[in-house]
Amino acid sequence: MKLPESEMSVSEYYEQIRKAQSKIQQIQAKCLHLVFEIHMYMWRPGAMQPQRICKACNKVLHGITEEETKNAWEEWKIQIQSPMALADTEK
Repeated sequence: MKLPESEMSVSEYYEQIRKAQSKIQQIQAKCLHLVFEIHMYMWRPGAMQPQRICKACNKVLHGITEEETKNAWEEWKIQIQSPMALADTEK
């Protein structure tokens, strides 16, 4: 049974996604992860935590220090509170 044109293109897009994911995994496996940033990482909906993210390949790296974690939470709180603080001063 032949698929309609629209369904064929959807399956082709899924194949492109699968190939891209495979290529990303290859790149990340070869990367030395020499430069990273600390970002808030959502590992499931509603659950965020600071993590090291490689700047070259965008891979989540484990092994964040306690100090990096503390600083990231403080920075995140400031970013969240800043718009609210500005709204309060405008009243």
